[in-house]
Amino acid sequence: THHLLTPGLAAMLPGLDPSMHKGQAGRLLVVGGSPGLTGAPVLAALGALRAGAGLVTVACPRGIEPVLKSGSPDVMTLPLGEGEAWSAAMAGELRARLDAYDAVVLGPGIGRGPDTAEFLAALGTDLPPCAWDADALYWLAANPRRLESAVITPHPGEAARLLNGTIAQVEADRLGCVRALAAATGAVAVLKGPATAIAASDADETGNVPVLLSPFAEPNLAVGGSGDVLAGVTGSLMARALSPLLAACLGVYWHGLAGRLVSGEFPYRGNLASEIVQALPRALTEWLDADC
Repeated sequence: THHLLTPGLAAMLPGLDPSMHKGQAGRLLVVGGSPGLTGAPVLAALGALRAGAGLVTVACPRGIEPVLKSGSPDVMTLPLGEGEAWSAAMAGELRARLDAYDAVVLGPGIGRGPDTAEFLAALGTDLPPCAWDADALYWLAANPRRLESAVITPHPGEAARLLNGTIAQVEADRLGCVRALAAATGAVAVLKGPATAIAASDADETGNVPVLLSPFAEPNLAVGGSGDVLAGVTGSLMARALSPLLAACLGVYWHGLAGRLVSGEFPYRGNLASEIVQALPRALTEWLDADC
């Protein structure tokens, strides 16, 4: 069983209270960044801010913090440790601060080295609602865990690794694979690609696991950093206390619609991931108009 996401989903976006302050708009922590991969967590953070998060902080190794801070004055940082590499000790520093955040995006630009693996192993999976992305999924594939209150956002290559299969097998059965990803991890699975597929780990009353499909297949979304933006948007919605499934559905639709708007400006691709970020407010306006 599968269903197409529709514009009516906009009715599920969190409401805005005229008296709300930034802390009530969601406090999101992005954990990521490593030498050569400093842009990814910034893109995730900017995606979250454009999706309405009140406060977004990037936790990163202290040695790369100046580079991250130069990416945007709107993003706060939480420097950990002393050097440029992750470590198990940093996990303790981070865990002591987790209560300050409503949700986490884990993985953008975090790297695949042994230092990162030690950090992720020490951090564990007992986290606030969390969007697992990028190289956090690389670690998860090698160290399977059951996740709670989580969304995973693999592309086909990451999905193949998580399922011990091949990209060809994933592409040949995207619906079956997104269900398998959810069942294996306990998380809401978002299998990225044309008509991005979403599945939760629990069955409906008929015993089936429904799959929700994005109506968008935009070549302009196939650019480095696009997935980081999606993770940030999803994390922002989780920080507003939405369920992982609802946050994933809203995030996928919003990100896809932004990609469609960008394609109008860049008909032969050529857009940057940061331009997907900038399209998010216009996409929301069009989305809300379509839902009227």
